[in-house]
Amino acid sequence: MTDLHKQYETMLEVIRSDRTLVFPPPVKEPDKLTERLNKIDLRDHPVNGRKLLKYFVSLYGKDLTKQTIASVVEHLWVNASPQEKTEYVLLASSVNSINIKTSEADLTTAKADSPVKSFVDIGYFNLNDVISWWEEEKEFYEEDSYDDIMLSFFREKFGNVKDFMDIVDDKYFSKQTKIALLDFYNNFLPIFYDYTPWEWFSWYIRMECKSTSTPAPCPFNSVKTKLPKNLQHFYYQGTISKQIKDEELKQLREFINLIMEIKHPGQDDSNIWYHGTTSVAASNIARRIDLTVCSHFNHAFGFHRSFYIGDNLKFCLIWALKKAMTLRTVNCALVVFCINEGELHLIQDYLKLISNEDSQGHVNTGNIWEEIVPASKDSDENSNLDDDPIRPNVQWVEGPSLKQIENSWVPKKEEIIRSFRTDKSTKFLQSQLAFIITFKNPMTKGYDSQFSLKNLEDFRQFPYVHVILFMKRFMAICLIQCEISGCRRAKEF
Repeated sequence: MTDLHKQYETMLEVIRSDRTLVFPPPVKEPDKLTERLNKIDLRDHPVNGRKLLKYFVSLYGKDLTKQTIASVVEHLWVNASPQEKTEYVLLASSVNSINIKTSEADLTTAKADSPVKSFVDIGYFNLNDVISWWEEEKEFYEEDSYDDIMLSFFREKFGNVKDFMDIVDDKYFSKQTKIALLDFYNNFLPIFYDYTPWEWFSWYIRMECKSTSTPAPCPFNSVKTKLPKNLQHFYYQGTISKQIKDEELKQLREFINLIMEIKHPGQDDSNIWYHGTTSVAASNIARRIDLTVCSHFNHAFGFHRSFYIGDNLKFCLIWALKKAMTLRTVNCALVVFCINEGELHLIQDYLKLISNEDSQGHVNTGNIWEEIVPASKDSDENSNLDDDPIRPNVQWVEGPSLKQIENSWVPKKEEIIRSFRTDKSTKFLQSQLAFIITFKNPMTKGYDSQFSLKNLEDFRQFPYVHVILFMKRFMAICLIQCEISGCRRAKEF
């Protein structure tokens, strides 16, 4: 073992024996830390979390070589938890806000040159590098959108990054942007490591710089996404607004019917059902319907964890919008099931709810809507699971949807919903999953429902459903060619 390696192992052992030496940062006050850094000639030089960690490690290894300290820091940073990295990232950002000021010349250039200004708008302040890169590359990108220009620049910096936190830790991102990226990471943590750091960052940029000509990316657009065999994803480029207008509903239904006509022809004993959700949740559902993430209480049919589907397209779209409303950087999704009714009813332990009006005076049937739904909706975590108004052996339930009138729940007979309560029933439902449609969340920044046909490029970007009206047979061929990785626009076919 060389002397350098011994120094490395000794330093690591010191920190392993007492991680509080460096985690969390020993000095948390940005002003005090700035004073210390200025004394060692770091004045006016931006720092990142990794550099601050290196500073604190060096305090305990003053006799070590720079190479040894760098190796120790590399090991500590790679193996640090996301929370430990976050503390350093945000502290570095606070220090930079004290020490580093963007020059007036840079800001003037940024204002004069709109593509450069877009970097400032998203909180990136290494304008010298941006300006130099733009001067060299602008002839290649002059016709591109601002988000495409930014992605070209950032791809060179972050395209091969292995850890998303290393992107967040870039010393030229503002504190506000770092916090936004950290929130982005935490929102998608359950599936974050299914995709590359660059894919997530590029999705974030698209969301921040949304343009009407560029559809919102989603988790399906990933080389690492593996959907079940024969399951396809389609990105719907038509408009779905918060109000869900009748014309929008009609066009989406035409889009769905065309896919069904091509992919699932002649299934007379099958009906279409929907589940409205977010694109992130849909990517999980594509792999497995997991009842453990569902709640016992405060849903329509009983106290059992359940997965719901509906036959009313508008009702399910409303649910997709509701679920995506709190996460404005995600797309909405419609999970489409083509259910073989004969096979479903072979699962004999099911319950069909009827209203009092339709019960024809029968009592104690155990399937009266008004006896089950209000008790289910009014339940909470303090309710007793043994008081479930639905028998424990029931595997799936069907009945009218619900609406509230004067604080009372009443059935909506024109809308039918189903809940699947057991692993056996959800396994069957999974087998009936036909395809997944994602569409732009109307709550995302820069949402605009207006499209035009000013030129050929606009035509290529035009929503599928309008192209269908003119070129149905052509689109039929295109849709058949749509690969599992999906998310392709008309111009790519």
